[in-house]
Amino acid sequence: MKKTIIFGSAILLIASSLLNCKPGSGGGSSSADSLTNVPSTIKINEEYDNIARYIACIPQSDNSKYKGLEKLPLWVEEKNSYDTSWTKMVNSRLKPISEWAKKEIHPSINPDAPVFYPFSGPDFLHAHYMYPNAKEYTMMALEPVGNIPAIEKYSKDTTMLKSYLNYVNTSLKDIYDRSYFITSHMVNDFNDAKAKGVLSVLLVFLKRTNHDIISIQKFTMVSGGKIENYTDANKDSLEKSKIQGVTIEFKPANENVVKKITYYSLDILDKTVDEKYPYFIDHLNNTLKGTNTFLKAASYLMHYETFDKIRKTTLGVSNSILQDDTGIAFHYYNEGTNKDKWNYKLYGKYTKPIASFKGLKIQEDFKKMFDDSTKIKPLPFSLGYHWQDGYQNYMLATKKK
Repeated sequence: MKKTIIFGSAILLIASSLLNCKPGSGGGSSSADSLTNVPSTIKINEEYDNIARYIACIPQSDNSKYKGLEKLPLWVEEKNSYDTSWTKMVNSRLKPISEWAKKEIHPSINPDAPVFYPFSGPDFLHAHYMYPNAKEYTMMALEPVGNIPAIEKYSKDTTMLKSYLNYVNTSLKDIYDRSYFITSHMVNDFNDAKAKGVLSVLLVFLKRTNHDIISIQKFTMVSGGKIENYTDANKDSLEKSKIQGVTIEFKPANENVVKKITYYSLDILDKTVDEKYPYFIDHLNNTLKGTNTFLKAASYLMHYETFDKIRKTTLGVSNSILQDDTGIAFHYYNEGTNKDKWNYKLYGKYTKPIASFKGLKIQEDFKKMFDDSTKIKPLPFSLGYHWQDGYQNYMLATKKK
């Protein structure tokens, strides 16, 4: 995608409510540490779960082969850095989001419905805090999937291990400070061999929100929308496919509920879709009906005609859309078959796009909605591009019944 600048993948992290790097209550879905001995009928993949624990700086069980690596000064240093930044983020942003969503969003939607998060990057964090009851999250962005980190291999070279842990933690800095990933930073972070792809960050978010890893399955989508899973025998050939993806099955600690993230790595520009994988839009239309859609720091891409396909699909499959002004331009909600289909709730303050988006002007029809202060509710947290000036806005659009 030429000039895909800030695929504003609000890639954000999910937070622990405890100071000591133990997993937190994750938006109300779970509250106990997953090391607690509570019977479960769901089998956890201990290898994947322990790797996720290590890179998220969460203590291992006593019988874990990575337990000894917690004594390394480099891990203790990274843990202290995580704990400080994470605790601040939980208190200033994630707890307010959770409380606000329960009060303002969930009563107007089906909070158990699947979640669709276009232009997400690896930001499971904020999707989880907005929609903790969902069992399925479909995410998509440009960033590559990457591989499960080879902690055992890295452990034989502490220089490599330190570099990897530091790289993952550093890649989260924009989430801590701004609540979204900056695309140009992600291009560097997620294409670097030290921590290639979004998978490491997804695992950090899952463990830091008190979840256990059940399975990780990389896949590709081939002609006709058929899914082919990676195996040791076919992975080299499948890596050449145009659509890459990963499915992570997980569960809240001490709960017998299986949940799933499906992440697609692809360019969703209309021209690219038409030329390389026209079947992908049909796949979304067939599998995502009745979703709660979340759009944040989405680089205003769906304001442009060149993203017409994904915009139409999003409007079509969604029963609700929670977005800031960087998502779908407001006038599209009132055109064609969408006209008179939506109810709206507005929050925060609206102003023109930040300076990074020089070619974009204020949406006059959207501004008119915000001009009536009696219809606007406050937004008790910062989540988006206007993190410095406080002019954050969110709109909840729900389809009329």
